[in-house]
Amino acid sequence: MNKNLKVVVIGGGSSYTPELIEGFIKRYDELKITELHLVDIEEG
Repeated sequence: MNKNLKVVVIGGGSSYTPELIEGFIKRYDELKITELHLVDIEEG
């Protein structure tokens, strides 16, 4: 089974983002993420 994933993180500017990305990197062999998009919304 091919487990290629496209992931979008809403709130990519969060202080939690570095830890989240580190987790994705450490688990790359399991998750096979092919695309990662960080999206943040404008204030207001």
